Amino acid sequence: MKKFILVFILVFSLSFFCGCSREETPQIKDDFVVLGLENFSNGRMVQTLRFSCNGKRFDEKNAPLKEKLEFRQNLVDMISEIRNQFLFSFALTYVQNPNDEYKINSGVILSPATYDEKNDSVGFNIIFTSLGAWNYYHKSGEEQEVNAGNKNGNIFYRKVVSNGENPYLSVNSSGESAMDIYKAKYLSALKGLSIEEEVKSEYAPQFIYNYATPQQAVKSNSDLMYRGREGLYHHVWIVEEGDKAEDNKITLSITYVFKAWWIFFALLIILSVCLISIIIVKIKDTKLIKKPR
Repeated sequence: MKKFILVFILVFSLSFFCGCSREETPQIKDDFVVLGLENFSNGRMVQTLRFSCNGKRFDEKNAPLKEKLEFRQNLVDMISEIRNQFLFSFALTYVQNPNDEYKINSGVILSPATYDEKNDSVGFNIIFTSLGAWNYYHKSGEEQEVNAGNKNGNIFYRKVVSNGENPYLSVNSSGESAMDIYKAKYLSALKGLSIEEEVKSEYAPQFIYNYATPQQAVKSNSDLMYRGREGLYHHVWIVEEGDKAEDNKITLSITYVFKAWWIFFALLIILSVCLISIIIVKIKDTKLIKKPR
């Protein structure tokens, strides 16, 4: 679970800007799963997982209110299982390499899985209180290699490009993707309800990956880009069942401009022009002095 839910999120500690990489803004369905990561300027990282309940489905199908509330609680229980898998993974990391600064409920804080009435969704947050805490719980040779990205440039600029799989489409050792597991969790919450079989045949959620950062300079191949709360720039990728991993790679790039070298080069040009002008004037003066009268 840790490999395909967490690892690929680490690749992209970069940034985004307003706009849209498609000709048309993609429409968000009533059924969706959101996996998000907010990277704040103070180093705090907030990881989020949320499932749309789509409670109006129960109203449209004339399902009893009791079933609607039962499903909501069942989904909270299902998402709590995912939350506890994260907790177990973090606990294992801490036991293997104890550090009081980064202990659970200090360096990393997991909220309980709860229902959000405003957004009709169920989910939880994982708060890493510092960049050090994030790195402490997400260290591996594979991650560091991917994070390094491809670099090219010269003394005036450097461009870093990071490429990775969409976190929903990466597959674990059992051949399951996060997409498969998340869909199964939602459908499990319907077990025993009158609309179970009907929803199973029609449930086809969008899987949304949302990364936010305070930086503005990064470009990406995301489906949607916008500026959100606290000045964060969001890149959003959307995949659905049937989408292939090879067709949904995530790419981010950022270009660093070395201003000092540009200023130095500009000054050098100015000085060169001045020097050439002085030399030309001197030559002309010398010719005028030597010219016979």
